[in-house]
Amino acid sequence: MRITNTSMSRIMMNSMANRTAEYAKLNEQLTSGKRVNKISDDPVASMQLVQLENSKSDVEQYKTNVVRLSGNYSVQEASLKSLDNQLIVVRDKMLAAKNGNHSATESATFGHEINLLLDGMMSDLNTKNPDGNYLFSGTKSNIKPVEYDPATQTYTFNGNNERRDAVVGNGITLQENTDLSSALSTSANDLEILTNLKKLANKMIDSSIAPATYNQEISDNLTAIATATKKIGGMVTELGAKQNRLDHLSNLHDDVEIVNANLENDLAGIDIFQVNAAMQSNLLSTKIAHSMQAKISQLSLFNYI
Repeated sequence: MRITNTSMSRIMMNSMANRTAEYAKLNEQLTSGKRVNKISDDPVASMQLVQLENSKSDVEQYKTNVVRLSGNYSVQEASLKSLDNQLIVVRDKMLAAKNGNHSATESATFGHEINLLLDGMMSDLNTKNPDGNYLFSGTKSNIKPVEYDPATQTYTFNGNNERRDAVVGNGITLQENTDLSSALSTSANDLEILTNLKKLANKMIDSSIAPATYNQEISDNLTAIATATKKIGGMVTELGAKQNRLDHLSNLHDDVEIVNANLENDLAGIDIFQVNAAMQSNLLSTKIAHSMQAKISQLSLFNYI
């Protein structure tokens, strides 16, 4: 079968077009560092890479949530320990007031000191996280949880005891908040323990009230403080356990990221040396093809005689 010059020229042009397209593909791989840059490069690997990207996005979100939650737990733990320490100081003040024959002036000093400590405790209860949300108001994180009414000498809790959860892993959630108000309440988050301490402190400040008349109240409040500090201690322990869980999850997410990176490299990674070699081979074959086409185009009828 005789091949005409026109057919030969078309074959050569198609061959060079294919080589040019292949070179462009190799150059794109070299530039991106990826073997698969569009679905047509490898449909199966492309679908796997889409799933892998979703997994990477999920892990990144989990890691963000872990860091944020760990920070919240640290702030909560600091507030709980501060509250517990102040309750212990209040206890010591009350023991001193109860066990000694103090004058009204001395008792008033104890009362003022207890009031200052109560102010500090209310500040701890109204702690905010770095985002500006209240930590101990349940799901009402934008509402100041604890307020004091001087007229009635009572503390009021404006939050709730509902839990806020954060997703920290595939199917794994942890409670964000701590129901701190329950440690200072006898029922229904009434903060009765704080209210009773406040009323007692105000009695101690009032020099017209004999210290002997509120000795029983001191005893009752000491019992309430013991109950509260025990509950708070349990909450601190629970926060520590949650922090350990977060540390474990953080390490797990780091491991998953490494696995994902290796899998992505297996699916779409390139050997730079191989790609460079293929590009050089492509350039050489294209150069040869150009040279051949030039020679063929110079042939005339006399070359075939």
